[in-house]
Amino acid sequence: AQCSSFVCVLLQWDQQRSRLIHALTTAGLPVAVFLVHDGSTRREALVDPPEPLYLIDYHTVEADLAAVGR
Repeated sequence: AQCSSFVCVLLQWDQQRSRLIHALTTAGLPVAVFLVHDGSTRREALVDPPEPLYLIDYHTVEADLAAVGR
């Protein structure tokens, strides 16, 4: 009742984080997930990735974040 949405900034994606995001979305909360990585993470390799999920390479943070608004 105290939250209307969540922005989650994560450094890795695993089953525990997947359960957290699933619980938030199941509760009806809008969630945006930003996964900060070293350039080696690919969406296709993630198990049960949420939507929306934004992959942010820490080498190109500015460009990746600018692309989010488009």
